[in-house]
Amino acid sequence: CQSHRNRRIKLRNTINVKCRFFWIKSTTSEIIIIYCIILLALIKLIPVTLTLAGIGGIILSVGMAVDANILIFSRMREEIKESKDLLLSIENGFSRAWPSIRDGNLTTLIVAFILYFLGTSFIKAFAFTLILGILISIFSAMVISKLFIQVVAESRLGKIKWLWSWILLNIQNYILQ
Repeated sequence: CQSHRNRRIKLRNTINVKCRFFWIKSTTSEIIIIYCIILLALIKLIPVTLTLAGIGGIILSVGMAVDANILIFSRMREEIKESKDLLLSIENGFSRAWPSIRDGNLTTLIVAFILYFLGTSFIKAFAFTLILGILISIFSAMVISKLFIQVVAESRLGKIKWLWSWILLNIQNYILQ
């Protein structure tokens, strides 16, 4: 009976950790979904005809949004490994990721503006959707992601430090798949 009880406890703990892990993974997916909803809503509000080039700009900007989240999670994992407080690690992770996100997106914005002002109609469609996508990407990475992660960190999950390192490592692997 003792072995059955131990198995049930192990199974319950495993299910508990997996449910929490998948909740975190779904939170990451929700951030990207919110990004896409905002982007498509703005494209609908601003009368834009989506050409193949415009869709290419959207796809590129979604990739840059995912890249921003990977940078944030990587910096947060490094901060957590240094044995800092979780909320402080989140804040430092975002502040350390911001220069890389800013520089990458700023150079892409400069090129997109040049393409928009010098290009033909198809190139302008690509550049416009890319500019719009990058601006929303910066907002979703630095505001929405931070808000979601802080809400999770302030819950009971925030007290389990080893779980956060494990989750951040696996989220990165999940996003890169």
